[in-house]
Amino acid sequence: MNDQGRVASEWRRMAADEARAARDDIDSAADPRADRPAAIHSSRKHIRKARALLRLVRSEIGAKAFRRHNVALRDAARTLSPIRDADVIVETIRELRPTGDAAKSLRQLLTTERRTLRAKMIEDGSLQNSVARTLERFATELRDLSLRDGDWSVLRDGLEDSYRRARRAHRSAFTDGADAALHDARKRAKDLWYHLRVVRPIAPNLLKPMEQDAHALADALGADHDLAVLTERADAAEAGDDGLTATIVERRQAHQTEARRIGNQLFAESPRAYVRRLAAYWSAWRTAHPEISAELDPEHTSAEDLQRLASKNEIIGRSAMTKRQITAALATQEASGTSH
Repeated sequence: MNDQGRVASEWRRMAADEARAARDDIDSAADPRADRPAAIHSSRKHIRKARALLRLVRSEIGAKAFRRHNVALRDAARTLSPIRDADVIVETIRELRPTGDAAKSLRQLLTTERRTLRAKMIEDGSLQNSVARTLERFATELRDLSLRDGDWSVLRDGLEDSYRRARRAHRSAFTDGADAALHDARKRAKDLWYHLRVVRPIAPNLLKPMEQDAHALADALGADHDLAVLTERADAAEAGDDGLTATIVERRQAHQTEARRIGNQLFAESPRAYVRRLAAYWSAWRTAHPEISAELDPEHTSAEDLQRLASKNEIIGRSAMTKRQITAALATQEASGTSH
């Protein structure tokens, strides 16, 4: 493969890997011996990453293709959401350690609901089958998505758009203060975090702290959202009159203060300045590592280099070899006892 097509092909590989990992988790959830809730949660995370990768190339593949695949993946994730949401809300109230009778009753109610949802999802295999079909279809159709042959150009618009949306959502959340705005800021922070993971290898010392900040921001907003959902359930069950509400308000204020602090620093520069900085990192990285884009010959690449490439899970820093080629080359070398 030539250098100009490498980024597009690696994007397809990453998206397919996420979809198939999500599919594998769905298959695991059908096994009675497996940790089914953990498998479902893992599947949802892989689906979120696949959707983030779609957003990264939204301008490349076009609005129609983006909408079709994004909606399909969104609906698949929503199918799995109830059981994960039930797990989260039970863990959230458990961490608060409420002592009042009303709060204890609420915790018992939520635990019972979770047990019921788990049993229902396990029994209704059609839900998992539907999600599995969606994921397999997405992985298969990736080859048909139209991506320009290019290097930095494939990612530039998506990276700028991701940062702009996250920055705007952050400002809106702390101007508006509504739960929905805070939740949207969390989702956009997650997209930014995933995208920074993709490009981090071009300047790891400079981009890793930013990636960590985006992750921390998403976590703080996520913890706040979990408490917002718990508040709704407590209000509905009239279980917030024995100190639970006050505890939730205090925790939410702490999470929001932390999120505001992180976000104000993370989003200090303009989207245009941000993407110009990434472009400069990219140019410097490409100049320093021209060999990265070269087509490697599996038969004449050391086992050490193959192992290094096999451990990569990002677009930047991989060779033009596919994961399957790398794995096959390693197997061949082990069988022959050679390591070059």
